[in-house]
Amino acid sequence: MRCSPGGDSEKWLDEVIAQGLQSESAYEQARAVSLRGLLDAEEDAEWLTEPTRDDDSWYRSVLRIAQRRVKSERDARYWFKKFCEGTNLDEAWAAFRLFLSIADRRCWLWCHEELAVLGEDDPRRGFFESNRDEIRKACKENEEKLSKSFLGCEIADQMSPWRT
Repeated sequence: MRCSPGGDSEKWLDEVIAQGLQSESAYEQARAVSLRGLLDAEEDAEWLTEPTRDDDSWYRSVLRIAQRRVKSERDARYWFKKFCEGTNLDEAWAAFRLFLSIADRRCWLWCHEELAVLGEDDPRRGFFESNRDEIRKACKENEEKLSKSFLGCEIADQMSPWRT
């Protein structure tokens, strides 16, 4: 989740998350934790290392999911950067395959920044452009589980607002 630069949306979202974390409502707390998992987190953010194994509560389950989302985003960036920086095309291809295994739609927000290091005639740039559909497909597959749950609970198709 990204906010417009220079706008108030980031401040607003930070306030919503902070209020949710301080709320007495378990739902508000879980929503705040879930939102936090979609944002860029500081490398040393304390909540990322908060233990979750000993407590099997619903809140801890949501926290584990949020922590995994942040890790997944970091790993996707890492492997895409390796794809862009690698001098060996075989290693670049391997990094790209690992990127595909964990990427989600958030990659479209930063992948072009990483591609900027490549020259216009670099074969990796052409490879990326010719594999856009493959990236979209991988993102959809990687997000499949996310689209079937809300705050760690499976969504029933017959329940509003998810009725089909």
